Amino acid sequence: MQCQHMNWSLVSLVHSVRCFRVIDDNRNRKIDRDELGRGLGEFGLEMTSQQVSQLFDELDKDHSGSVSFDEFLQAIRVNICSIYYLH
Repeated sequence: MQCQHMNWSLVSLVHSVRCFRVIDDNRNRKIDRDELGRGLGEFGLEMTSQQVSQLFDELDKDHSGSVSFDEFLQAIRVNICSIYYLH
């Protein structure tokens, strides 16, 4: 059981890294407001600039003007244990 949990966690992390890389156009390991808007569009999530700005402000926890990978992970992480034990 622990092994399956680790595999799901690893898969989630790998997908998170891939998503971050797709959105981070200039590869500076940070996502700016424009990259977020374009990246979401690449994933088929069309949002207004106001919606993108609101989302960006929620993701940018340290108010640095960019979203770090850590901030990104914190925002999208899913508690795999709770999902696993619900099924």
